[in-house]
Amino acid sequence: MTTNRKSSSHSQPGPSRTTLDAARAYTDRGWRVLPIPHRSKNPGVVDWPNLRLDIEDLPPHFITEPLNIGVLLGEPSDGLIDIDLDHNLAVELADEYLPPTPCEFGRAGKPRSHRLYRVTTPLKTRKRRSPGHGTIVEIRSTGCQTVFPPSTHPSGEAIEWVDSDVEPTEVDAGFLIDAVERLFDAVHRELVGGQQPPALALCEDEEVGKDADGARAGKLDQSLLDCLASMKKMKIQDQQDGSHRLFAAACRTVEHDLDETQAIACIRTYASHVPFPRTWTDDEILQRVHDAEQKCTRGDVFNRDDEPSSSKESQATILVGLCDDIELFHDDDRAYATLQIGDRIETLLLRSRAFKRWLSRQFYKTIGKAPNSQSLSDAIGVLEGKGLFDGPEHRVHVRLAEHEGAIYLDLADEHGHIVCVTLHGWDLLTETPVRFRRPRGMQTLPMPSREGEVGELRQFINLERNEDFMLLVAWLVAALRPGLPVPVLAFSSEQGSGKSTASRLLRGLIDPNEAPIRCEPREVRDLMIAAGNGLVVAYDNLSRIQPWLSDSLCRLSTGGGFSTRVLYENDEEQIFDALRPVLLNGIEELGERSDLLDRTIRLSLPSIPEEERQPEQVIFAQFERARPRILGGLLTAVSAALSRIDAVNLDRLPRMADFARWIVAAESALPWPEGGFMQAYTDNRAGAHELALEASPISEPLRKFAEIKVNWTGTATDLLRELEEHADEQTRKQRGWPKYPNTLGNQLRRVAPNLRAVGVSIEFPERTHQGRTLIIKKVSQSVDTVDTVCRTTHFENKNNDCRDRNMTTRDDGVTIEDRAQILAVTQRDNHDNELQTPSDIVWDGDLEEHAAILEIDGELTRNQAVAHALACRRNELNGQRNGVLT
Repeated sequence: MTTNRKSSSHSQPGPSRTTLDAARAYTDRGWRVLPIPHRSKNPGVVDWPNLRLDIEDLPPHFITEPLNIGVLLGEPSDGLIDIDLDHNLAVELADEYLPPTPCEFGRAGKPRSHRLYRVTTPLKTRKRRSPGHGTIVEIRSTGCQTVFPPSTHPSGEAIEWVDSDVEPTEVDAGFLIDAVERLFDAVHRELVGGQQPPALALCEDEEVGKDADGARAGKLDQSLLDCLASMKKMKIQDQQDGSHRLFAAACRTVEHDLDETQAIACIRTYASHVPFPRTWTDDEILQRVHDAEQKCTRGDVFNRDDEPSSSKESQATILVGLCDDIELFHDDDRAYATLQIGDRIETLLLRSRAFKRWLSRQFYKTIGKAPNSQSLSDAIGVLEGKGLFDGPEHRVHVRLAEHEGAIYLDLADEHGHIVCVTLHGWDLLTETPVRFRRPRGMQTLPMPSREGEVGELRQFINLERNEDFMLLVAWLVAALRPGLPVPVLAFSSEQGSGKSTASRLLRGLIDPNEAPIRCEPREVRDLMIAAGNGLVVAYDNLSRIQPWLSDSLCRLSTGGGFSTRVLYENDEEQIFDALRPVLLNGIEELGERSDLLDRTIRLSLPSIPEEERQPEQVIFAQFERARPRILGGLLTAVSAALSRIDAVNLDRLPRMADFARWIVAAESALPWPEGGFMQAYTDNRAGAHELALEASPISEPLRKFAEIKVNWTGTATDLLRELEEHADEQTRKQRGWPKYPNTLGNQLRRVAPNLRAVGVSIEFPERTHQGRTLIIKKVSQSVDTVDTVCRTTHFENKNNDCRDRNMTTRDDGVTIEDRAQILAVTQRDNHDNELQTPSDIVWDGDLEEHAAILEIDGELTRNQAVAHALACRRNELNGQRNGVLT
């Protein structure tokens, strides 16, 4: 038995949350939910045992309140078992007999009457009744559902959790059955005065559960009924004590694959019809069952149909054999299969529902009957082992991949077409060296047209400025380069400006999906799952971005991972890692934190006059006709970027430098003059600085202070006192106003790049014996820009020269060896941590900008960045004096 554990990443929904919240939380844990009418136990859904709602399917089913919520038990919910204590005496004695589990719920009239466990092997539903007293206890498993909190019992009492943040205890199935049997025995003896409890009921009409119409949902252990019928047909004469007939009965239980408890109950029921010469104890019966296991094949009765002798293999073995001709491989710790389905090649995760359905269909076509769930699970376990340990390793991609310098785009159509983009152009293929999987919800891209033109997109997006259209197209071209850090694209404007329509169109252009734009995620796991199942992550109508979501979007934009515990495992870690284009829209300016703003392209859409509005149906119909041409134009731009990227050298690298270089390389195939993108990108980033400063309550007082004190040095405590004097009372009462010096220091570090862009430099020298001080200077205003774009082969030649010298070159062209020398000079000449500008060098805006870029993108300290910038300027001056261009 596994000890219970607290869940850090999942919580049970408390009574204050809505039923939809509860449904999402349960689904996130791997439990399958279904809606149930208020104050009812019966589902109001036809064929509810086969209902499987995913997270995106829940809102339509749980939109009304009040509503009860049910959870499917057993196999649909990964082995979740409910021990339903129907009799009050069973509730009182349960703690003495059942294994402890913190996952309990009930109602005021019968608290703790439902106790949840998890089993790793299949367990069938069982009811234990006492004559005259009804059902005492029930093991509820596959084929059953239980009403979970927050729901209302038919009596009107609320169904509530005992503890709302716990996991079910994992137990062995046989151990749990034995515990329930011992509990039933104890309750029965109390009720009937010590009489022996009856054997497990085997009534033909015993129903496990019913739907709202009273239809059968299953019978109590049909396998026990079949085994009992088989025993009654035995023609064995008793000799002395009847041990031969008992052994024959034990063989029937093994052949029908009954577990120990089922076997004892079935033999005792048989003995009530055909008594043995003597009474056998449970231990004696169990010993005969163990002896029978040495002589008989477990489950053999299921292979005795009119099938060939070869079919007497177990179902699991047959299922594994059906996969002999398919390719099994793995990507990291996940096993996959490559299948030929129709005209296309599909890559399926072995644990996915799609592969299970395919394998079940193959079994039915071969054998003529459906496999049981346990055999299917066992077979997939074996196939996973073969894929992980015997199969090769291949990367599996969603929609987009890069391999050996070429980019592959999966159209996800019925013929399996994939676009291959190289530096020479693009072509359509049906066979590629890369593997694509197609998650649920992925839709088909159109066949791109070679006569495409990206400019045709302009008529569908409500933009006023040409510069905004440049940035939008740049985002699309960058989104089609795998592994490229891409800025977040954010639309913000008033309602009625076409934000949601624009978001749907953009995603439909490169990554169509059944749910193209979605509501904001509830946690990091939801965000990373969405990123793992699509090329584009798009969220609609955001009001504000929470700090955790802001940090997560930053990681998703430039690449980052997230890890969490695998469900129902103690020490297994599940890792999500993704780099995805992100698309957001909302009425307000999205994002206040400077790190997200620094990675964002912000576009504002004008309001659409009523006389100019068009029905969405008309817009999307026109867009569908233009989509192949627009997609073809984007692919042509990607090909141009591949052919020219190595020849692009930017004099200065802005934030998201790889993105900027990629778009500059593609400009020859884009509908604007070369050089237009960098100016538009520069202007957009300048607005981000102002927006970040507007969101910070300390920025305005700090700018006023810097105007008065051009060069100030002091501690954070001193600076906080000064800022309070320069801020009005309303500003000081704002929520974000720092109350303590350390809080001020944190805020200064966050907005330092933005302040530096508007002429206020903040330095954080190393701590000295006098404490940690701050240096605030008024400097010339810098602009985050790139003045010159050079497309020559010098960039490539310089890298080749460095490789010949076995040296590594940074993006700014300075080798690691040079940088080490610069840092050594810095440490020697600035032992007191206060840099002084050399007398022959004027500290100007260009130097300040160069240092700021090095500090942010080069991951240097402020001192190191300034020293680096000064050294570069000195080299430049020396070269000019000597008549040499450096």
